[in-house]
Amino acid sequence: MQRSWIVLFIACIILSPVFNFAAPILKFLGQEHGIADPAGVYSLKIIPQMFSYAINLPTQRFHQAQSKVLVITLIAFAALIVQTGLLHLFINVFGLGTTGAAVAYDITNWGVAISQVGYVMVCCKEEWTGFSRLAFGEIWDFAKLSLASCMMVCLDLWYPISISILAGLLPNAVISVGSFSICMNFQNWEIMLLLGISAAVSYYLVGLPLAIFLGFKVDLGAIFFLLIMTCRTNWDREVEQTTRRIKKWRSQETITDEICI
Repeated sequence: MQRSWIVLFIACIILSPVFNFAAPILKFLGQEHGIADPAGVYSLKIIPQMFSYAINLPTQRFHQAQSKVLVITLIAFAALIVQTGLLHLFINVFGLGTTGAAVAYDITNWGVAISQVGYVMVCCKEEWTGFSRLAFGEIWDFAKLSLASCMMVCLDLWYPISISILAGLLPNAVISVGSFSICMNFQNWEIMLLLGISAAVSYYLVGLPLAIFLGFKVDLGAIFFLLIMTCRTNWDREVEQTTRRIKKWRSQETITDEICI
């Protein structure tokens, strides 16, 4: 845990310029100046909370390893109440705006870090034996291990997200390409018009209005995204079946014409 504090503090020092120059970085990436400038000012003011994570995260893992989840929960709940009060005080009472929000954020995160470390030092006598010089030993090897672990976590997050995106987009892409190929094969404007109207009706005239109504009026929250995809998928399935029938009918008409000839 102590070695993790040291490594993460060094990492925070390295990342500090990103927070310091957030505004020009955002502008370089194409963000509007009206958004990039306030974001840069806010990022500069929350640099202290970044260093609090260097203490908070390893200590939280320490508690989890000791199966002391209740401690983490109670501290997080207390931090929520304190931060809400500080936000009201700094923003509504003192009128500090985003500066007050940043200060409240800094204070709350450092409060969480100090509370967790204090609990370790006071209530974990068997696990905590005090600060040790051994924490400074083999720092580079531990940093490389931490970096590898960080990359694994990023890949673990990226993999299911990418799979979910592919699972949602690939069927629609296959259906769209298949429908387009059928239309180009038959060169029938009626079929193309039918597919276009079906796609527009399925998404813009049925799925989207229904999702907005259920999401904002009925207050179903993020479920409306699932309704959009479900409605779109069902209608796409109908379109696919229709194109198959048309292709089958066209084939039968071609065979009949050849027999007649």
